[in-house]
Amino acid sequence: MNTQSQYSDAVHLSLQRIYGKGYMSPGGDDEVRRVVHGIDLSSARVLDLGCGLGGATRVLAGDLNAAHVIAVDIDRGNLEETRRAVAGTPFEDRVSLKLSEPGPLPLEDGSIDVVFCTAVACHIEDKAGFFADVLRVLKPGGFFTGADWMRSTDNQPSEDYLAFERDMRDAGLIFYFVSVAAHTNAFEAAGFEPASFADESARIRGEALQTLEEIEGPARDELTAAMGEPGYQGFLTRCRARIDTLGSGELTYQIFRARV
Repeated sequence: MNTQSQYSDAVHLSLQRIYGKGYMSPGGDDEVRRVVHGIDLSSARVLDLGCGLGGATRVLAGDLNAAHVIAVDIDRGNLEETRRAVAGTPFEDRVSLKLSEPGPLPLEDGSIDVVFCTAVACHIEDKAGFFADVLRVLKPGGFFTGADWMRSTDNQPSEDYLAFERDMRDAGLIFYFVSVAAHTNAFEAAGFEPASFADESARIRGEALQTLEEIEGPARDELTAAMGEPGYQGFLTRCRARIDTLGSGELTYQIFRARV
């Protein structure tokens, strides 16, 4: 990955048509609230790690009144969308944006109260190393909270699941899905207190089925115009496969929380 924009404006718009303004993946504003539920952000310095198109940044700084939000992404185009999302808002002066290379976070040790991220760790092979760097930037007592895609076990996957992963790799989408147990071990190895997990797979699958109806119906022409017919068909295939793997239980969606 690099810091140049990987997505066209048309793709940004079409994904937001499906997932909501400011988002490139499922969940939307309500998911942000679920992930940080119970954490008081009013005096917190929050890192929105992998900020995408700025939806979470907007909720964290605006609706949830975080004292300050640092939005970090490796994609220049995504960061520009985040900049536009907060421009002119009452909380614009409480948001900072940082373009980052993959690797160590561009932040000082012990400078953050809460790290928020969704669907980020699944792209990183060295989970323990990633978590250790997150711990490095957190203050004592700080929270690492987010949501991500995980396998149910680390046993040999089925052929259907392997086909799902191959299709994503063929589309240039690189994921490293491991189990909740593997995540637990990685948090421990990094130095966090024991992490908690909430399995939200059934809810997410239900929402994905509704999204599929939108993709196949009202949004089809718009998505095809943005992605081209082959791109649309690939997107559709991956959406169906994710629903199937969630249904089989081989893929899960977990909200997690760990503390320093």
